Amino acid sequence: MRPFAWHRGIAAEGVAIARSQPVASLVTGVVVAAACGVILATTGQAAAAEARVLRGIDEAGTMIIAIEDHQGQARIAPTTVKRIEALDSVVWVVGFSQVSDVRNAVLDRASVPVPARIVFGKLPDEIRQPHGEPAPGQAVASPDAARGLGLAQPVGAVAGTTITADVVGSFVAAPPLDFLNGSVLVAEPDTVSRRDDLFLRSVYLKVADVESVEQVTEILRQVVDAESEQYTISTPQQLVELRRVVASELSRSARQLMLVVLGVGLVVVAVTLFGAVSQRRRDFGRRRALGASRSTLVWLVLIQSLVASGLGAILGVSVGLIAVQRLAGGLPSTTFTLGVFTLAVLAALVAAVPPAVVAAVRDPVRILRVP
Repeated sequence: MRPFAWHRGIAAEGVAIARSQPVASLVTGVVVAAACGVILATTGQAAAAEARVLRGIDEAGTMIIAIEDHQGQARIAPTTVKRIEALDSVVWVVGFSQVSDVRNAVLDRASVPVPARIVFGKLPDEIRQPHGEPAPGQAVASPDAARGLGLAQPVGAVAGTTITADVVGSFVAAPPLDFLNGSVLVAEPDTVSRRDDLFLRSVYLKVADVESVEQVTEILRQVVDAESEQYTISTPQQLVELRRVVASELSRSARQLMLVVLGVGLVVVAVTLFGAVSQRRRDFGRRRALGASRSTLVWLVLIQSLVASGLGAILGVSVGLIAVQRLAGGLPSTTFTLGVFTLAVLAALVAAVPPAVVAAVRDPVRILRVP
């Protein structure tokens, strides 16, 4: 018999055994379903809460790295932005020139001077622009800056010693870039590449995850195009440490509860399958007498457990997700949900190993002997 056909026959026979012992299969399925439901309703709720807390910490800037030339002596070249963009873990990067005051080009001295910066790179989502991205050389003004310039609408022109641009829209910056509110941002003009007197005073970048912060920080010194290293690289180290502590504390109790639930389920499934194997000891004895190998008997018991636990896990996960949605107002991650399903099924399979071994090692002659 071909190996594939043999395995298919064993699988079909294992399914038939699961159907022929409805009580044992039902108990196994119910136990696994209850384990999945309890884990998702408790640990899953904690995981959803953990995700919300960590998301709030991340919004505070745990993945933001700042490069700043406070004295203007490092002379960081605008090409630095392109170099950092090429790094795999960087989500976005934006650079800013030195601050320069600008006024309303029409009102001139009648308007209040407001700070303006030339922007290198695409403005990230943290800077909301209701009127869309400005073209090269055009500017956007925050509401406070527009009022200072005497603009009833974010449309007009600004002029200063080093910056002249048309204002074509507004922006509102969210943390950690909210320090830009109150200023004018000018998109990098096409002529900037021909200027050798324009340098970056600050660069901000966001990495893909907290774990990448240290890695990216280590290689920034090699990427920054500057005449000297008189600049600082700042990372939100305190926030990163806080995130790690919070994640550890929130998940510790949840893991302990999950292990307890899986342990209880493992014991119940093992006891149930021991009883099922005892009821079919003569059947297994006949199979051994007819030439079935010990590994075949082990596979039959494991497949019975797999069928019952798989169906029970599907039911338990479905009910658990509904409970989490109603209790926590959100769902745990797909990875967590699949992990619970897989662990529950694996626990049932582990619990089925001792009964399967017992069924395989029994002497068929003693089992079939008629007193």
